Amino acid sequence: HRPTSLYALGGLLKSHTEELGLEGALDWSDLALDDVACQSLFAPFTKGTLRKITRLYLSDNPMDVGGMRALATAFIAGAFPQLEELRLSNTMLGDPGVRALAEAVSGGHMEHLKQLYLNYNEIGDAGVCDLAEAVKPTKERPNGALANLEVLTFAYNNVEDQGIRALAGVADAGALGSLMRFSLAQNARGAPRMVLEALERSRKPRPRK
Repeated sequence: HRPTSLYALGGLLKSHTEELGLEGALDWSDLALDDVACQSLFAPFTKGTLRKITRLYLSDNPMDVGGMRALATAFIAGAFPQLEELRLSNTMLGDPGVRALAEAVSGGHMEHLKQLYLNYNEIGDAGVCDLAEAVKPTKERPNGALANLEVLTFAYNNVEDQGIRALAGVADAGALGSLMRFSLAQNARGAPRMVLEALERSRKPRPRK
C-alpha cells in the first residue's frame, strides 16, 4: 500500500503547504523512491505546492523515466515555483529522463534554478542535446530558460562530442550566462573545454551594431 500512502502524503503537502511551514531544503534522497512511488507522490501537486521549498534533493533513488516524468509534470503544474537547487544524481534517468526534465525547463517552469546535479545517470548525447535545446535563447527569453543557473554537473555519464557541441552552441548563443561551475568529469576526455570557452565568449560584451 506504499503508493496509496505516498499519494495521500502528496495530497497533504498540496493542501496544507502553508500550515506545514515547509521551507528551504527538502531532502528525499536515498528513500527507494521508484517510478511508481514518484508518480503517487507527485500526482496531487498543483500550482503553489511547496512554494517555499528552494532546494530539492532526490539523489540515490531509482526514479527512472516514469519518476522524472511525474516530477516534470509537477513542475509544469506549478509546484516548487521558487526552486533554486535540484539534485538528481544516480536516479536512473538516462536520456528519456532528461528529455522529460527538458520539457519542464523549456516551458519556463524552472526559471529560478541555480544548481542542477545530474551525475551518474547513464546520460548520453541525446539527453544533453534535449536539455541544450530547452535552454536556448528565444524571443520571449533572450537569456534562455535557465538564465540564473550557476552550477551544472553531468559527471560520470556517457556524453560525447555531439552533446558537448550542443551545450557550447547554446552558450555561444547567449544561454547559461550565469554558469560558474560546470562538470563533465568522466565523460569524453577534454570535453568541458569547448563549453567553458563558449561560456567565456558569452560573458564578453558584444560589439554594438
